[in-house]
Amino acid sequence: MAPNYDILASVYDKLDFGNFAEALTPRLVDYALRNDWMGRRIISLGCGTGKGLQWLAQHGYLLTGVDQSEAMLEQAKASISGGRGSVDWQQQDILSLEGISGMDMALALNVLGEMDSLKQLEAAFQCIRKTLHEGRLFMFDLYTIEGLVIRYQTGDRLIYDTDDLTVFAKNHYDFERQIQVRDYYIYTRRENDVWQRQKASRTMRAYPVQAVVALAKRANFDIHTIITPDLAPYQPGKPNTERVIMLAKAI
Repeated sequence: MAPNYDILASVYDKLDFGNFAEALTPRLVDYALRNDWMGRRIISLGCGTGKGLQWLAQHGYLLTGVDQSEAMLEQAKASISGGRGSVDWQQQDILSLEGISGMDMALALNVLGEMDSLKQLEAAFQCIRKTLHEGRLFMFDLYTIEGLVIRYQTGDRLIYDTDDLTVFAKNHYDFERQIQVRDYYIYTRRENDVWQRQKASRTMRAYPVQAVVALAKRANFDIHTIITPDLAPYQPGKPNTERVIMLAKAI
């Protein structure tokens, strides 16, 4: 996973990949505060270029930003300066978190859909649980199966085009395994009008909600609330529900 994000790091914000976490983070924290959560120490898993951390840093939270990609973390460090909070940057794999504990909240936005299997997702839950105080909150999102199909149906397209940078996206979907792959072909103008071509891929998976709830319970999480990105209650079977947000208490 990290090599793909090392390639994507320089274009990640240009392609608006961090917008979901940036928009949702303050709303989720506000939602948690209105539902009796208290705390200052927050870990962001798969923090990318740090767009989801910017609001938290400005509001004085004590932050840990974790990403497997060194290039992504370098972008994140450059993007966050000042603010009343502090950020401890950690280059780690979400499946082998070490030396992190005592957190009041864990956030994993636009991240866990990249786990290869339910077994790997459960392993991630187990690692994340170790970072949290008992009774504290873990919030994460996942695509629904319908949402993954909608993502695929955007088709192959030109997604960015300037004099110095052009990016094409090509989509693939495995209906049997519920896997959606998006390949990015990145053309960057270098010195002497030489164009560099790079390719990176992102693979997303969808898992049944009830299976995720059961796995979380085995990892000592109680998923007590499931909502949509607009913070409305999740209604199974309701059309056009592309993602769900799960709120889990560490037990």
